[in-house]
Formats: sequence, C-alpha cells, structure tokens
Amino acid sequence: MSDTPVTTTEVVEAQPAYKLRAMIFSEAVSIAESSNIDRKAGTMDVTLIRPGWSANHRYYSPAMLESRVGLWDGVRAYGNHPTLSESKDRPEGDIWNQIGYYSQPRWEDGKTKATLRLIGDDAKKQHILDWAEESIRVGKPLMGLSINAGGKTREGDADGRRGIIVEDITKAL
Repeated sequence: MSDTPVTTTEVVEAQPAYKLRAMIFSEAVSIAESSNIDRKAGTMDVTLIRPGWSANHRYYSPAMLESRVGLWDGVRAYGNHPTLSESKDRPEGDIWNQIGYYSQPRWEDGKTKATLRLIGDDAKKQHILDWAEESIRVGKPLMGLSINAGGKTREGDADGRRGIIVEDITKAL
C-alpha cells in the first residue's frame, strides 16, 4: 500500500444558466410603416418584426432576427387573427382567411421587412391597400396583420427589463 492520497473527481455536466422552452408566438406587423404600395400589383412593403421588446412583452435581439430573415419567404398572410380554438384545431390557418403571402424578406434599417403580395380579387386587394394607406396617413395602425412563429424562449433580462427572451425563431408559420 502506498501512502499517497487518492483523489477522485466527480464529473458533472454543465447545466445552462437558464431553461429553454419551445413556444409559439404572434406579433403585430407594422402597417403604419408600410411603403412602396403598388395597387396594380397588389403589393406593399411591411415591417414584419423589429428588435427589442415587443408589445407582447417578448424580447428579440437584432442578431437573432437578422440571422432568421430567410424564414419569412413564402409565409402566408391572413386577414383575421385565429381564435384560440382555431389555433389549436388548425394551426396552419384557413385558406379562406388567407389574403396573400410574404416575399423578398430582408434585413433593412435594423428591422425584418418583406413584401406583402395580396392574392384574390381586386376588390379585396384594394380594400386592404385602402386601409394601409389610411394607416400611413394618420400614422397609426387602423388595421392589423400579424406574424406567427415558433421558437426557443427563456425567462431573462434585456435592456433593463425582465421577461421572455426569444433565443431563436425556428419556424415562421
């Protein structure tokens, strides 16, 4: 036997300082900031999402949003927000409420922007564009569109506030 002391080391896996969880979330699309309205083509540029704290008390970092811009290409746009039961029963949405889709997503002026391409008869397109133009004129959203997404979130602090931090957007719905 040796008089040399024996030491043992316990290996412990590092645990993250916070717990990530999957979440589906919705945010308002900014209509009052719309631009490049083309009535003939039935299109307008919109801000899909911006960094910082949203009206729904979720924080989005600029780097994460910029890295996920491509997720928005081809995402459907709906004329009405789904009810809670519709969200559960038909998360993909209802074709009869679909008004178009988003194309050419891009990171511009520190925001995620895209072109909303309206689909359907001209009266429906013009109705939506009328409301968009009036929203721009008065400087506030008089109609609403929203984006839905899934991602990874955690509780945390950002910009001096505590709340839900969106760590990653994994799917645009």
